[in-house]
Amino acid sequence: MIIYIEPSGREEYRREIIEYYALRKRIFCDQLHWVEEKPFGLEHDRFDDLYNLYILDLDDSSGKVIGGVRLMPTTGPTLMHTVWADMLPHPDD
Repeated sequence: MIIYIEPSGREEYRREIIEYYALRKRIFCDQLHWVEEKPFGLEHDRFDDLYNLYILDLDDSSGKVIGGVRLMPTTGPTLMHTVWADMLPHPDD
């Protein structure tokens, strides 16, 4: 089952969001080594506190989070412009 979580629904889906952070930790910290591990076995960054939409895939039988994505508006700070800015072309190039 796919669920969509806007900022106003974060408290209602708190358990699912925490499961999503744990899944991100397993992928981005443990497997890919893109970011350092955070306390409590979760991967949570400053962008999670901003406006974004979580789209999570829940297992139909258990209700556990098995996948997800975080959509951030391009009008605010993004990973591309802050974390991976070196991947963007420079205006004077």
